[in-house]
Amino acid sequence: MATGRGEEQCDASIITPTTDGHGGYPVEIFPASFDDKFKCNYCNLILKDPLQGFCGHRFCKSCIQYVQQLSEREKKPVKCQACLADGSPDEEYITLRSEQMFPDNAVKREMANVSVVCANKPCNWKGPFKQYVVNVYTLQKHDTECPHTPVSCTCGMLIAKSRMTEHLNRECTSRKIACRYCNQQIVFGQKDDHNAVCPKQPLCCGSCGKKKIPREKMKEHLEKECPNPRLFCPLGCEEMVEKSKMEQHLKTNTALHLQMIGQKIEAIDQEVRNSLASGGMVRGFETAITELNQRVQGMEEDLRRVVRGGSSLGATGGGDNGAANAQLVERMRHYEELVTVLHGENQRCITALQSIEQQRQADRQILETYEQKIRTLERVVALKDVMISEMDLRLLSVELASYDGTLCWKISDFSRKRQDAITGRTTSIYSPAFYTERMGYKMCARLYPNGDGMGKGSHLSLFFVLMRGHYDSLLKFPFKQKVTLMLLDQSGRDNPENVVDAFRPDPSSSSFKRPSTEMNIASGCPLFMPLQQLDAAVGKYLKDDTIFIKVIVDCPGAGK
Repeated sequence: MATGRGEEQCDASIITPTTDGHGGYPVEIFPASFDDKFKCNYCNLILKDPLQGFCGHRFCKSCIQYVQQLSEREKKPVKCQACLADGSPDEEYITLRSEQMFPDNAVKREMANVSVVCANKPCNWKGPFKQYVVNVYTLQKHDTECPHTPVSCTCGMLIAKSRMTEHLNRECTSRKIACRYCNQQIVFGQKDDHNAVCPKQPLCCGSCGKKKIPREKMKEHLEKECPNPRLFCPLGCEEMVEKSKMEQHLKTNTALHLQMIGQKIEAIDQEVRNSLASGGMVRGFETAITELNQRVQGMEEDLRRVVRGGSSLGATGGGDNGAANAQLVERMRHYEELVTVLHGENQRCITALQSIEQQRQADRQILETYEQKIRTLERVVALKDVMISEMDLRLLSVELASYDGTLCWKISDFSRKRQDAITGRTTSIYSPAFYTERMGYKMCARLYPNGDGMGKGSHLSLFFVLMRGHYDSLLKFPFKQKVTLMLLDQSGRDNPENVVDAFRPDPSSSSFKRPSTEMNIASGCPLFMPLQQLDAAVGKYLKDDTIFIKVIVDCPGAGK
């Protein structure tokens, strides 16, 4: 008889452990040397809620929980680094699994009286490890109650708990302060950004030199109070001119201003065209845009004539120059009025385009909401399908369950199951559960079609598995009933030649203790039957691609 580990094997890369969100106590709490068995073999820190693995090494409980999450996320098993360092070749033996861990109370008691110090500087606390972890009188943990424990602040800094109040009041860049000008509550780290737009901040006028003018009143000062403000040209030539010289600036640069007006008209026309191209505008705006383009083209021609006329006028002299300039200014005002009207029409078109785009975005949001609801319903349906499948399996298990300690297990499509085991897709299969009596032990069988352990690739391996039942608290453990494993002869002869192997449980084996998980580690026969003998006996043990396994458990007075 041998013990089978009963877990599927798969290739796994070594995943380097981290301490983010898990791990033990810092090694600095031990002022002197300490036994390496007090260290977690995953995070290399002092054990916290120690667990011992199937390989014999110890780990923090939070590390094993992290390993389980990491394994599920990466879809790769995590291996014990200590076993790899020792050169252990058995991948299943060194793979970390939470179901194979148990609390190591022995090392926990051994660590309890070891003298430790607080790792937080400048804390001077000293005492036994059991008081560092949990004080038996106050039920408080020093490692979390220590006033020097670093705590993460909202500004991203690690600050001792005893200094947190002072830090929040004086140092934290995320603390709230009142603006000295407008009294608004702002974040200290954003003070400069606020001062750049604060409406109450005093400014200095660059034209007259007057100081302490609130930013919100600077425009009014320039328009009404400043004796000689410097203003931007209203026609957009990006030149700042003193207010008293604005009229002269407009007369001197007439041709330039007309040219700029023409460029603005072209820009407005291009903006309208781009809006139509990007927004998919309806045909109702096409007629208005066509008329607008015609008017713009006419204005551009007039502007060219005005510019040519302005140039020729500039070349003439005498009293006619003043009259020509007056006429030019009048025509410029006329075109400015036309441009204003055209700009208003363009704005109406742009507003309509924006309304249509907003409606499209609202429709798109509604569509996304419906898509989200559909995805939610699909997930609900998928969960319901899973629940139905689980209920079908439970119903099948109830139908096939026996309560006399005997299991007769029919395995159909055996060739495919054996091929899956050879390729590593599914190395083993479980039988339905059976019981020694109605309120007795719960058991099942586990078959490796391509063998396990010593029999891998050469034998059929058959194991007996003790499962966690509803009435385990009423039963006696360890399990002691004799177990008989059989491969049934299907030849139909009067004296069938069944393949039989039997054993009595070893009371010291963990396979026969009271189950703490869904099932214990399997025990049985890894060399149950040679595969060559099975292949040679087609029609005897393997018939119609089906085999029958029978398990008999002696159960006189079981559970009493």
